Amino acid sequence: MLGYLIPLQLLVLSGFRLAPALRPSTGSGQSNVRHDVPTVSNRTRRVAAHRLFVDGSFVTSNPEPNDVDAVVWLADDFVDRVSRGDSEAVELETMLLTRRPEEIFAAEDRWDWDAWVEFFSRTREADGRRKGIVEVEL
Repeated sequence: MLGYLIPLQLLVLSGFRLAPALRPSTGSGQSNVRHDVPTVSNRTRRVAAHRLFVDGSFVTSNPEPNDVDAVVWLADDFVDRVSRGDSEAVELETMLLTRRPEEIFAAEDRWDWDAWVEFFSRTREADGRRKGIVEVEL
């Protein structure tokens, strides 16, 4: 059994860096963990998103993580930024709409954020036990 984070609210990381060992198995068809997390993290910072959390085998004790899920709480003016043609906002919107990477999801308000936190704070096991997730400080 893989080790999950303990079921606290959110573990917050700042000064986020990935260790070289954190890369998926080649040919898995899953996200490129080393690319997607920093890309999403940097882009969400540049569009002044409220919050970002990550989950998936990337935040377990799995020695070969091969997936990452991310939820970004969009800035209040995100739609305006997209309308104005802000390149970072347009690129993030494209990522969300095309689902590339497919594991990134958006929260538009506190209700959405709390719903995603609840969803990702439970394991897929039959008992649906709680587990921790990681928030990246923006």
